[in-house]
Amino acid sequence: MAQNLLGGEWVYEFVIRVVDRRGSIKAMQIVKSAQYIKDQAGNSILCFAVDLGSQEDFVTPGEYTVMVSCFGQTVLKMGYGIGHKDIPYDFEQEILADGGEVAVKQKLNPVYTAKDKDEILDRLYRLVGLRKVKEEITRIIEYVEFIRLRRENGFSDTFPQLHLIFTGYPGTGKNTVAEMVGELYQKLGLLSHGRVNHYSRRDLVREGTAAEEQLVRQALKNSIGGILFVDQAGDLFHPEDPNDRGVIALGILYGILTREKPEVLVILSDIDEEMTVLLEAFPDLQKLFPRRLCFENYSPEELMEIARFKLEKLQFRFTPGAEEKFYKQLNQIKNYGSNEHLVLNDKVIASTLLILYCMFDF
Repeated sequence: MAQNLLGGEWVYEFVIRVVDRRGSIKAMQIVKSAQYIKDQAGNSILCFAVDLGSQEDFVTPGEYTVMVSCFGQTVLKMGYGIGHKDIPYDFEQEILADGGEVAVKQKLNPVYTAKDKDEILDRLYRLVGLRKVKEEITRIIEYVEFIRLRRENGFSDTFPQLHLIFTGYPGTGKNTVAEMVGELYQKLGLLSHGRVNHYSRRDLVREGTAAEEQLVRQALKNSIGGILFVDQAGDLFHPEDPNDRGVIALGILYGILTREKPEVLVILSDIDEEMTVLLEAFPDLQKLFPRRLCFENYSPEELMEIARFKLEKLQFRFTPGAEEKFYKQLNQIKNYGSNEHLVLNDKVIASTLLILYCMFDF
């Protein structure tokens, strides 16, 4: 990880080499990407991981140097050794040499294992579509692991604001992904249980009364240790009504999150257009919610894959004729431009199956 000091984000390319004492290259990889994350101060951080391979002579005992180059110049050179015994690295001298003070080492979650995280990420990547969402969540988790490692070894790093914006139409996987994010944050020790609690405007605003602070605080209290998921968050902002109390609820939520920092992950969710209007009207929210995950509409092919999976759960499967007819219907919906955010759930699949059953001789 490294801070981007240029004016904007750019496609970076790094060459990573590992050489032995004789200068022979033992492993080399080229990383070309444009992946960034924001830290708590809003700085743009280059973030990537690289697998240097598993050659047998690469892990033999000896002294090695890892070299990172960019634009033909070496920007990092670090030596290390491989022996026959694990020796824990002590960061204390490194911290003191950098002018810092050694903080108390923290064991954030004694039962955390990389296997737990990998199992959840594996389920995430098995979801249909959502490529950009999966990549962004992976970057967030890698960054949290980096901060976690430094805290465990005496650095005084603080976790950045991890609240999230979800944009996308209903039925694009936002609730499922929110549950997996809760699991990941719980495994990383950021949340005590990670369960998702759903709220909307009607839960945070009581028309005709000034009860917003009580309602917002109650929602946060009920979500302590987990996720407060605000669905259709754009409903909290009605620009045509200067007396609308949804704005008050937003202000109270912002104030509590910034000043009191409760153990809650807040996710604001709505379609892209509504969320854009909300964030443009309240720019401070963008600092508190620096990461925006866009859940794109499914293609007909992806919807077919979801349909097959849901039918299997109902112990059904398409006949060739029914599958062809269902696929044509999906394409017709997309081509007509109506209801492009088609929601597939068990009821839709069951009713579609009934229609197809009447049309075909099974």
